[in-house]
Order: sequence, then structure tokens, then C-alpha cells
Amino acid sequence: MAVYNAPTSGRQSVNSQSRLYSLDSEPATPIPTEKRKIRGLSKVSQPQTKSAIDDASIFSFFLMSWMTPLIKLGNERTLEQKDLPDVGRRDESSRLCRELDREWQKEVQKDKPSLFRAYIRVWGKTFLLQNFFYFGIYNGISLLQPYFLGKLIDRFTCEISQKDAYLYAVGFVLVGFIRAVAYHPAYFVSQREMGMQVRTATTSLIHKKVLQLNHSALLKVSTGHVVNLVSTDVQRFDELSSMFSSLWWGPLLTIAIMLLVYRQIGVSCFAGFAILPIVFVFQIVSSKMMARFRDRVARLTDKRIRIMNEIITGMQLIKMYVWEKPFRASIESIRKKEISTVKKRHVLFGLNAIIHEIGIILMAFLMFTTYAYVGDTPLTAGQAFQTLSFLQIMRVQVLLLLVFAINLTAESSVAIKRVQNFLVLSETNTVHSSSANERQREDSSVFLAGPDREPSSELHFEDNISPAEHVVSVQDLHASWGQVDDSDSNSPFQLSNINLTVDKGELVAVVGTIGAGKTSLLMSVLGELHITSGHCTVHGDIGYAAQIPWVFSGTIRENILFGRELEVDRYEAVLESCGLDEDMGAMDHGDLTLVGERGVKLSGGQKARIGLARALYQDASAYLLDDPLSAVDVAVGQLIFEKCIRGLLKDKPVILVTHQTQYLHEATRLLVLDEGKSLGTFTYTELLRSDLEISRTLVEKDNEEKKEEETGDKTKAKDELANDVEKEVQEDKAAGSVKWNDYWRFVRAGGSVVVIVLLLLLCLVAQASLTVNDWWIAYWTNSIRRNSNTTGADLASDCPRPSPIVNSTQSNLTSNDGTEYSTAFFVSVWGGLIAVSVVLSTMRTILVRFIFFFSSNTLHSRMLSSVLAAPMLFFDTNPSGRVLNRFSKDISLLDIQMPWLFYDSILWIIAVSTVVIFVSIVNPWTLITLPPLTLLYLWLQRKYVKVSREIKRLEAIARSPVYSHFSATLQGLTTIRALHAEYRLQETFNGLLDAHSRAWLSYLGATRWLSVRIELLSTGYLALVTFSSLLVFDYTSSTNLDAGTFGLSLSYQLALYGFLQWVIRACAEVENMMTSAERVFSYCELESEKQPDLPIQPAADWPQYGIITGERMTYRYSPEGPPVLRAINFCIRHQEKVGIVGRTGAGKSSFINALFRLAPTSGKVMIDGMELDKVLLSTMRQKLSIIPQDPVLYSGSLRYNLDPFQQYGDDKLWQVLGMVQLQEYVSQLDGGLQSELSESGSNLSVGQRQLVCLARALLDCNKMLLIDEATANVDNQTDAVIQLTLRTHFKNCTVVTIAHRLKTVMDSDRIMVIDNGKIKEFDPPLYLLDEKPDGLFAEMVNSHGEEEAKRLREACCSKQYWTEVAAALEEENASIKSRSPFTNGTQKEPRDKLDQQLSAPAHYVTESSGASHVALAGSTSSLSVVHRPAAAAAHDSSRRVSRSETSI
Repeated sequence: MAVYNAPTSGRQSVNSQSRLYSLDSEPATPIPTEKRKIRGLSKVSQPQTKSAIDDASIFSFFLMSWMTPLIKLGNERTLEQKDLPDVGRRDESSRLCRELDREWQKEVQKDKPSLFRAYIRVWGKTFLLQNFFYFGIYNGISLLQPYFLGKLIDRFTCEISQKDAYLYAVGFVLVGFIRAVAYHPAYFVSQREMGMQVRTATTSLIHKKVLQLNHSALLKVSTGHVVNLVSTDVQRFDELSSMFSSLWWGPLLTIAIMLLVYRQIGVSCFAGFAILPIVFVFQIVSSKMMARFRDRVARLTDKRIRIMNEIITGMQLIKMYVWEKPFRASIESIRKKEISTVKKRHVLFGLNAIIHEIGIILMAFLMFTTYAYVGDTPLTAGQAFQTLSFLQIMRVQVLLLLVFAINLTAESSVAIKRVQNFLVLSETNTVHSSSANERQREDSSVFLAGPDREPSSELHFEDNISPAEHVVSVQDLHASWGQVDDSDSNSPFQLSNINLTVDKGELVAVVGTIGAGKTSLLMSVLGELHITSGHCTVHGDIGYAAQIPWVFSGTIRENILFGRELEVDRYEAVLESCGLDEDMGAMDHGDLTLVGERGVKLSGGQKARIGLARALYQDASAYLLDDPLSAVDVAVGQLIFEKCIRGLLKDKPVILVTHQTQYLHEATRLLVLDEGKSLGTFTYTELLRSDLEISRTLVEKDNEEKKEEETGDKTKAKDELANDVEKEVQEDKAAGSVKWNDYWRFVRAGGSVVVIVLLLLLCLVAQASLTVNDWWIAYWTNSIRRNSNTTGADLASDCPRPSPIVNSTQSNLTSNDGTEYSTAFFVSVWGGLIAVSVVLSTMRTILVRFIFFFSSNTLHSRMLSSVLAAPMLFFDTNPSGRVLNRFSKDISLLDIQMPWLFYDSILWIIAVSTVVIFVSIVNPWTLITLPPLTLLYLWLQRKYVKVSREIKRLEAIARSPVYSHFSATLQGLTTIRALHAEYRLQETFNGLLDAHSRAWLSYLGATRWLSVRIELLSTGYLALVTFSSLLVFDYTSSTNLDAGTFGLSLSYQLALYGFLQWVIRACAEVENMMTSAERVFSYCELESEKQPDLPIQPAADWPQYGIITGERMTYRYSPEGPPVLRAINFCIRHQEKVGIVGRTGAGKSSFINALFRLAPTSGKVMIDGMELDKVLLSTMRQKLSIIPQDPVLYSGSLRYNLDPFQQYGDDKLWQVLGMVQLQEYVSQLDGGLQSELSESGSNLSVGQRQLVCLARALLDCNKMLLIDEATANVDNQTDAVIQLTLRTHFKNCTVVTIAHRLKTVMDSDRIMVIDNGKIKEFDPPLYLLDEKPDGLFAEMVNSHGEEEAKRLREACCSKQYWTEVAAALEEENASIKSRSPFTNGTQKEPRDKLDQQLSAPAHYVTESSGASHVALAGSTSSLSVVHRPAAAAAHDSSRRVSRSETSI
């Protein structure tokens, strides 16, 4: 039996007004005016409207008048979120979640927990009481109308008096009025309580569960799965809520109607009711099939949304790799299976619709035919139409609502099971020592224990510490990422026998190779790992900085404060110690700059420093820092180490995981890990003297002097998006009515014009056939009356037109023209009409559904293509939840609901038109009131549609932040839990749910507001038709009004109740659903990446040389944004190795982005003389290999991640894995190359993910390789192997490397120093060190200290080698001319000797006498060797770059 406890204690105090994932750009907490040193605006609180429904009177509640002010406002101007009434106390998501969670916790104590039972205990009693009260009144009184109808028809056969007839007419109309005011409050209560409240509580509980999942559970959960749960599965509660009561009212009404019909026509009724068992058996079978289809669709949708989420989050890398096609193929393959299942589901729905339309006609046919042959008396119009009215109730309540309820219950059971399976996933083993009421206390204790929760196997967070105790103590710790099975070779990674203590003021560095378990150790301290034995004690709370920094969509200040109150002095100290003060000063909006989802507007170093600043601001008792220095340059890294780690944190216990060996001598102790085992704890000196492998890397640093204090002013750096706008890009919201062109586009997406015209004709003919069926019953009953040969003795005395009463069945009947027909003739014709109706209705139903079904599929395909072709600006400015909303909720609506809504709207429009035309023909006097009533209907419809459409748009927009929040929470879950922010996250999420509930509740209220008024108008029209028909019968000589015709007229009028309501609601719902189509249309028409108007197709072997040149290259992230790279000129030569360095945020990564043309780039950028803006993006990008800064992997096999196009064999893949030191690791996995990676490759370490990205580049073998700090997260030993691999495998390639570890680029041919978007220096490294000792590059090198600077200088190659290369280059100049892409010569000459000479980096040579220097100088169209004296080196580097002496 599993016990699940929510993490309630050990949490930080919460400011209820704080925001975590902001919906606007305002700061979480305003700075006091007198202390406002940081630029930005203070938050202005928005007043919330009072809940209208909770304050509504009884009269207002029953007539839904509490919605009238919003309806009026919506017709005066476009509604905004602030206009919607606030949710009441009963609807607050936090309260609903607590109630459901309380009952769910009772369930999880049982052997077989049931989420449904928890629902029943929370909402069952209230729902049943309200349901029986409202629906009991409605259904009970509905049965009176057929009775009154029969009595009114008897007036036309003169069986009742005029006075009685008018009394019955009053009752007939009064029942309609009571129905109108009783049904819709019941409907609204059901949708609110069982629909919205259950959905909201379940969604909130799912989010709470996400915050508690342990690592093993997270491997089974993807963002797509969670988003699908909340976007599709829990939405079933909204759909089921209005029909759930039919599960018991349907059978009860069936029994009541059977008794009432039996009273009318006797045993003949059972001939018709014999169909019901067949219908119910079919429903049972179809519901089970529906459930299976729903489960399959849900699983496929999970997978599709998961891949879409990976595409959205990793789009930059997908574009660089040109992987759009394989990912599109993957999505379309899943979509094909999904749509095939949806198609089968539509077939079942279509069969149900046919049963709904034809079932009653078949029942009536069997009943009346049987009665005609075996009945004791002839069938009268009163009997016929009273029976038909009862059957009409059965048609709606049983064949429609009960059928839907059964199917939706089956689907909802699947949804509940999926949610329940998610809720029972394993959690972090958390045992709380304090009560739930202490969840906000900072000083409460938390115990994270192993499965037995014994003292020998647990993790303690305690507050009080004695002098003899350590702040952090790890003793004999054994932990793993999951349950360990010794017999399984593929068991999860384990930590074994780890011992560590950390006291105040100590800095413990954790070192080891990739996969040694460094991050796993930190996760153990945080309680993320499954502790099998041993224990760990932490006194106080923990500050944690993750290896991959988590940055959410919001301002920089919000990311740092993380919901805490702002203390300006402390805040500024944190910014300064993390080197963020200069970055903030360079941004137009300071720390209020919006960073976008996942920090897309920040450099890697800036994201790392923000994550570090967040941990520092928590002011924790101990700090765990997971390699925070890997993403920053040396100067910033040294600043952080001195001012942060050994500054602000000097009195705190710090555990630092790092690969930066230059800082290890500052550590108090070093913990060395290897393959999850501790090799010991050493001082720096002890480690140098040991015989461990890592000591060989450090031994050269043994005599390093203490680093000198950095001199000179730091270069002022600016953010790459210094002028970023303050306000977040809001989601587009269409205004006004849906355009007719959108309807046409949607319909045309599903079929040709011919098919659409055929559909309309088929709908008209099918409805005509159904009307003829009804008319034939009236004609038959009237013929029976005309064939009477006896006179009734008991006719009413005031009958204006006495007619005989038939006392016996007639075998031959006479029509209006005097022709005699037998009963068999009427039966045969009626049977033939029914057969025609069945065929036409079946064709209509299937054709309508499939047209709109194909429309949805077509739009999904178009939207996918459009999104994949969108520029990176689209993904940088739109949160993932906003995009996923289209692919999940909107597509689901178009797949499932739009086909039957469109079908219903067409069906009801034709049906209403038929009723109005027929009633007008029978009683022309109704035409007098028809125009004003029609105008009233249209006026109400216009008022409603205008408001409901805007509310629906607001509701759709309010959904997106909910999905984005789930995505961001899953990405930063470890950080959230480490900083004890679960409660703050949950409250923030509940606020987003409440914002959505406001829109949804308003939408439900608006729908019921319309329905009440439509039914009241319908009741008025019913009264008009009823009383006018009686007056015409009593006081005119009209021959149109006989019993059968009047009965049919009133039967149609009763049906008009539902018809009018359904037609207006269906049309409004279609328009509301079209807002989803609008949203999809908007994504089908996204602006694509700019392609050349007349693209040039380069030669197959382009590029031959890999010469990259740029003339005044300017790069912006958006067309209107500030330049990130500012008119730079450069030339990177054939096979040249160029290192790019610069401060974090200087524009280094933007240089690579510009080469890939990920955003608008002006000026000329050429490869081998070919201008890139004249080449197709896919062609150009395929020729560039990239090893990215952020390693991005995708769910699927390892092989798929390496080779999605299936271009290489397994041997080649194993070869490249060996080159990157992963062959042994992968070979130990059960699946080898086919081993499945979890979402984002989370089952690999960050370093291993970077090695996989390196392996991708090794497979491509392009002439140009771009490396963006690709080895930042690997240890020095692995880095050395990788660097050797790069220098051997890519020796004949042009290589551009961005690096923070200067030693990785010191042997480059040239170093490009970028600062503030400009190339400040671009020369060989030795030249920059010797001739520009005060330059930026020299400053970076010298900041390492004298000894390290000396070693960096020695990394440059020898004088002799450079002399050989210089001579070879002179020969190269002449050789390349004849083979240049600028000439007609395309043959590549043999050049083995030259390649061998040029395979190594170029070097600058300085003679001791200083007599001569040799340097490379490049321009946008040159490759030259320049011989010049030393004095020439003083020229400005920008002039040197532009100088050209020898052109190709």
C-alpha cells in the first residue's frame, strides 16, 4: 500500500501577491520610491470584479439575469479579461483542489484507489440533490404537454367543449413556461458543479502531483502527456456534465413513457418498443468501442503533443540541422494513426445520429401499423400525435441524451483512468514533521527517507544545529535514480558509499569525469534520488543553482526574486556578485526586461548567472552549485568566484561541482567521484600527490601563484537585446464576427465545391423526406375520419363542424379526391418513405461528418508546415503553451466537436424552416406575428453571439498560460523543489486556473441566458399558434385545420422548443468553435523564413574551401529590434581555425546564428564567394555543422537522435560514438543504439548530451564546423580527448569555435574578439598577446594569473611550423585562384602536400630581435599573406581586417 504525502513543510514564506510566471511585464514587487535604484515600473494592482452569480437573487438566477450587465457591456465594446465577473468562493481552484486532494489522500491509503469515489464524496451529494430537484421538475412536467396536446386535438374532433379546450391550452402554454425556467438553471448548475469545478480541481491536483513526482516517475511523463491530460482528458467532464443526469432520468422516462403510450394504444406499443433493446445493446457495444478508440486517440495525442513540445523547445537546433522534414514526417505518421481512429469514432457517432433521427419513426411505424390491424378502434389523430409527442420526448431524452451520456461516460471513464494512473505515480519520499498549516514556515523540518523510512536510510532537513554538528552531513550514502535490480545490467545509475561533511565557511569541490555522479550527489542532498541506505542531514534550507539554468517567461527581476519580497540592498549585492549589474545597466528596461520562455533572449552565460542569482537571493543555510562557471567567460567566471562563491557565500557551506580546475586550489576539500563511487576526500595538495587520474591534470598547476587582482576597468557589456521591449508579446485575438470567408475556407479544406453543393442538396432532400413521413401520418388519420359511416352521440354541444366518429376499423379508406385506398396501401407507402429517409439520412450524416473531419486534418497539416517554416522570432516571442494550445485543444475541438456541431446547425436550420413554413400554411394568421418574432430571435441571437464569441476568444487565450505553466514547471522542477517554491507555484497556477474559470463561467452563463429567453419566446409563439388555431377552428370555416393537421402543427410547435434553442445555440457554437479555426488559420499563415526570390542552386560539391566572408554584416533578432552585430567585416580562410571570445552577452552566439540566417541579417555574408541570401536556407544550413551550446536531444532512440534521416549504418554510428568516448557507455545499455531516450534526453547527463551533439557533427563531415562552447559541461580529461578528435577529424575543415576556456582556442589560427556587437580584435593569438598587451584578448589571458597566462601562451605553436605554413600560404594564393568559385574552373586539383601543411593551426612568429613579423590579414574577398615590420602591428584591428592585398 502506497502512501503519498504532499510536500508541505520546510517551505518559504509566501507573498500572496507575488507572481512567478508573469502575464505582464510589471515587477513582482515594487521598489520603494526612496530606494528605487533599479530601473523599472512598479506593479499596479488590478481591481477584481465581484462574483455576480453568488449575489444573484432567485429571480435573477432562474432567468439568468445576472448575466445581463455583461451582455450589455459586450455589445457596447470588445470585452477584456478584466470585464469578466470574478469566480465566487465556491469556484476558487485552491479550495476545490484542497477538497479533492483531501478525499484523494483517503483513496491512496486503499489497495485500489479510485478517483471516481473521491469525486462522489466531494460533489455527489450536492449534485444529486440539485439534479433531482431541477431535472425532476423539468422531466415530470414535460410529460404533461403530450397529454394537453391530445386533449387539444380532441377539440378538432369535437370530443371536448370549447371551455375545456381553452383551459387545456392554458395548461399547455404554462407547462412550456415552467420548462423554460426550470431546465436551464439545472443545466447551468450541472455544467458548473460537475463540469467546471471537477475539471478545475482535477487540473490543479495534476499540477500539484507534478510538483511531487520523483525521477523515476518523471521518466514516464512527458510535457505532451501532461498537456493532453489537462487539455483533452479533463475536458470530458465539461462535456459529460450536462448529460450525466440522463443516465438515470433516461431509463425512468422510458418506463413512464411506455406506460403512458400503453394507455393510449394498448399492447401495440410493444411492437415499437421492441426496438429499444436492440438500440441499448448497440449502445453498450458502441460505448465500449468508443472507450477503446478514446484511449487510443489519447495515447497518440500524447505522443504527438510530446513531439510538438520538443520541436518547439528545440526549434533553433532543428533549423540548424535542417531536421524539419524528419520531424514533420514523425508528426504526420502519428497524426495518420490518430486520425484513422478518430474516423472510426465518427462512424459510430454517425450511426448514433441515424438512430436518433430514424429510431422514433421506425417505432411509430411499428406501433401504428400493428394498431391498424389489431386495434379495437381506429387510430385517431389524438392518439397518434399524443403518442408521437411522447416518442419525441424519448427521442431527445433517450435516443439523444442518454446515448451521448453512455458514450461520454465510457470516454470519461478512460479519461479518469488516465488521470488516476498519473496521480498514483511515485513521488519524492517526503515525510513531514510539522503540520500542513506550517507549510509556509522557513524553519520546519523535512525528512526525505528511503522506502523503509528507517533512521539509517534517510535525509534530514533540520533547523537547530549544535556546535558539534555539520551543516551538511552525508554518511555511507547509497542512492540511485530508481529501484535497483542487481540482476539487471541496465539498472539505473547508483551512488555507492559516499561520505561527506560540510561546515560553515567551507567550500567543497566535487570533481570527476562525465557520468561520475557529481550531479547525482547534489540530487541526493536535495532528496531527488532514491536513497537505499545511509543518510544525509542538512541543517536549514538549501540554495541550488542547476547545471542547465532554468529561466521562465517573465522579467529578470521576477526570475531572481522567485516570489520573494524585494530587499533592494541585498538584491543589488546579488546582482553585483553575479556580474549582472553591468548587463542590467545596458538594457533599456533594466531588470524589468522580459526574457521570454526558457530565457530565449539571453545568452547562455546570462541564464547561468540569473540562475545563480536566484539561489543567492534565497539566503539559504547551504548552497549546492552545479557547475555554474561553465557557461561564462574567464573574466566573469573569476568575478563570480571571487565576489560570489568566496564573497557573499564565504561564511556559508558550499558544495561546488566544477570542471574549472583553476579554482580547485581555493577549495577547502575536494571530493573525487568515479562511476558513482567516492575515491576519497582530499585537500588540493593531497590530491596532487595522489596517483589518481585527475591529479595528472592538476599537477602542472602545483606551483601556480595566487591569481593577481584584476586590473583596469571591465569592458562594459551590453545585452544582445539591449533595447528589448518592456511588454510581453500578447497573443493575437481576433475581434468582431467570424468572417464568412473563414467558414468557406474551413469547409473547402474538407472537399471540393461539387461535394459541398451535393451535401446541401442532400440535406434538403433528406429533411423533406422526414417531413413527408410526418405529413403521411396526418393524412392517414384524416382519411380514417372521413371513412366513418356512423354518427357519434357524444360530440361536444358547441362543436362548430360535427363529424362522425368511427367505431370500427375500416379496411378501405378514402382520400381527399375520393379515391379509396386500403390500410395496406398507407402502410406500404409509409414504409417506403421510411426506407428512403434512412438512406438519405445515412448519406447526409456520413458526408457531413467526413467533410469537416477532413477539414480538421487538412488544417493540422497546413499549420504544422507553417509552424516548422516560421522564423525563430516566432518561437522566441510565443510561449510553448500558446503553440501547444493550437495543436492540442483547438485541433481536438475541430476533430471531435466541430463535425457534429456543423451537422446539427445545418439540420436544425432546415428543421426550423420546415416547421415555420408548415405552421404558416396550416394557419396563415401566424404570419402576422412571424416577422416581429423573427426580429426578436435575430436580435437575441446577435446580442448573444457578439458576447459569447469574445468570451470564447478570451477563454482560449486564458488556456495558453495554463499549458505554458505546466511546461515551465516540468523544466524547472528540481530548482523549484530545491528552493521550496512548490506552494508558491501551486498558488500561481491556481490563479491562472481562476482566470480561465472566469471566462468559462461567463460563457456558460451567456449560453443559458440565451436559452431561457429563446424558450420564453418559443412559449409565446406556442401560445399564439395554439390559441389562434382554436379561434380559427371555432369561428371560421377554414378547411385546412382538421385534427391530423392541427396535431402535426402542434407537434412541430413542441419540437420548435428544442429546434429554436438548438439552432441558435448550434449556430452560435459553430461560430464560437470557429474561433478555434481562426486561431488555426492564423498559424497556417505565419510568416515564413525569408527565402531568396530567385534562389541559386550551388554546385554539388559547394563549398569546396569553406571560406566565410562578411561585409558590414548586421544581425537583429527582430526586424525592428536593435542590431546585435553591428556592421562587422571579416574573412575566415580556407581550413582556418578561428576562436571567438568575448564577455558573456557580447554577441558570440549571435555570430553563429547570423551564419545560419536564423533572423534578419543585412550586409553580405558569403561562403566561397556565394552570397548566402541567394541560396535556399535548407541547402545552406546542410553545409554547416554545428555543436550547440545547449545540448538538445529528443525522445526516441539514440540512433534517431544521431541519424534521423537513416543515412548511415550502425558501424559508422559506433565509430563516432567511440570518437566522443560514448561507445563503452552505449554498449552497456540493453538496447544499444536503439536505447530509448526520455524527453529532452533527461536520462543522460548534461555532459553526455553534449557528446551526442558532437557525434552528430562528426557524422556530417561538412567543410565548415561551428562550435558554440560545446565542451563547457565536460571534465578536462574528456575535453582533451574531444579537442584532439576535433583537430584530427576536422583538420581539413574550416572551424569556428566559441569558447570560454581559452586553452581550447589558443592554438587557433586567429582569435576574434567580439564586444558590444563589434569585432574589436581579429589576429593570431600570439600577435594579440605580444603586440596588443593592453587589448581585450590579452586582458582575458592575463586575468588567469601569471602562471596560467604563461601556459596559455605556450599553447601557441612553434616559430618553425608557422614559417612553413606562411610559405605554403603564398603558394595557396596562386593555387586557389585557378580553382576559385569565382572562376569557371571547378576541378579540384590534387593538394595532399598543401592539405598536410595547412591541417594544423597557423601561428604568429616573433623574432627575438623584433626585426620582422608575419601575420595573416583577411578581408571580405581576400586571402593574403602580409609581411610587415613590428611597428605595423599598432594599426587598428578593424583597419587590418579590411585591408586587402591579394584577391582571389
